[in-house]
Amino acid sequence: MQITELKNEGLEREFKVVVPSKDMETKINEELMKLGKTVKVSGFRQGKVPLEVLRQKYISNVVPDVVRNVLNETADSVLKEKDLKPVMQPNVEITSFDEGQDLEYKMSFEIVPDIKLADFSKITLEKLKAEVTKESIEEGLKLIANQQKTSQELKTARPAQQGDTVVMDFVGKVDGEVFEGGTADDFSIEIGSKGLIDTFEDQLVGLNVGDTKLVKVTFPEEYGNAELANKKATFDVTVKDIRETVPVNLDDEFAKSLGFESLEALSKTFEEKMEADYENASKQKLKVKLLEELDKKHKFDLPKTAVMAEFNNMAHQNHPDLHKHDHDHDHQKGEHDHTKDLPKDKVDEYMKEAERQVKLGLVLSEVGRVNDIKIDQNRVQQAIMQEAQRFQGQEQKVFDYYRNNPDAAMRLQMPILEDQVMEFILEKCETTDKVVSVDDLFKAE
Repeated sequence: MQITELKNEGLEREFKVVVPSKDMETKINEELMKLGKTVKVSGFRQGKVPLEVLRQKYISNVVPDVVRNVLNETADSVLKEKDLKPVMQPNVEITSFDEGQDLEYKMSFEIVPDIKLADFSKITLEKLKAEVTKESIEEGLKLIANQQKTSQELKTARPAQQGDTVVMDFVGKVDGEVFEGGTADDFSIEIGSKGLIDTFEDQLVGLNVGDTKLVKVTFPEEYGNAELANKKATFDVTVKDIRETVPVNLDDEFAKSLGFESLEALSKTFEEKMEADYENASKQKLKVKLLEELDKKHKFDLPKTAVMAEFNNMAHQNHPDLHKHDHDHDHQKGEHDHTKDLPKDKVDEYMKEAERQVKLGLVLSEVGRVNDIKIDQNRVQQAIMQEAQRFQGQEQKVFDYYRNNPDAAMRLQMPILEDQVMEFILEKCETTDKVVSVDDLFKAE
């Protein structure tokens, strides 16, 4: 094998590789002989078919597999010989090959940049913490009780009021036209639950069974259906039933209905759940701050191919219609450049975030490599168990899926390893606690 360096600029590397024809012939003959042990050819005993006959009948079937295997093997050899670590799979392009000739190809890639890791002991972070109070526990238990409440028929007929459950039929219209999803029969809603848009529920107050009313509302600007967002609508409502809410008492009987020995046991469990939720939120906030610091404290050249791959991934996630631009694109010549398919402000936004994600990924990977951090298999098993619990009755299929699909297993493991690396870094950082309100703890950044 002959290796010629064609490019060595920054992180970019390109090599021309020539595999001699005699080596290719040897590989092809070896593959033909393997095939000859299993195929049946008229006039010959199985396993005794001459090489010449095998070449004549099967050469076209064997060559593509041999070429693919040789490309993989020799490309790996080049990386090992040159002691290079590509940031992504090298792009390989065959420039010359025919039966009986040398196999000549080019391989191009970008290498992982040299990264000088920051002194993590000099990073100072604030860990936001919120206290679980008696009042918050009581409020939480009331919410649980509210979810368990029922309704019953009115003892005496009366108009609907706040807290009642109204059963109704309605037909919704926008600009006088019935719209999809705006019609329902026997629809139940508790007045005051904020389950319907705008002032819909408030307009039901005072209605009796059998009454009809034209309810007028405006869809919110951020409504899920963009065609209805900010639009005025009317609903022809017919009240079919009014039921009064049956309150739930927070007592031992209520706790027992949920599987607890007493209200005290329920309260204790709920308190522990709140503490765990607060701690998880606190950790997530802390990791966000850590990533911000890691981004600030590391400067190095970024591999363009990795950034573009991350950019395209974001573009596809946010603009699914972009997939149609890829259908006619020859991916062997490189990934489609979606910077031409999006508005400039979106290109700038996604590119900036792609560069950040690639940088942080490389930093965390380097920390893991330098400190020989191995993935915790116990965490992996816990993650698989959690995934399996989502598919009750099919748990074994989930276990088999991850055992038999290395790519899926890798996707599951990568976030776990990333968390382990971040936990390692956090142990080196100086961290101080700051007590904040629950709202501030869960407030989106």
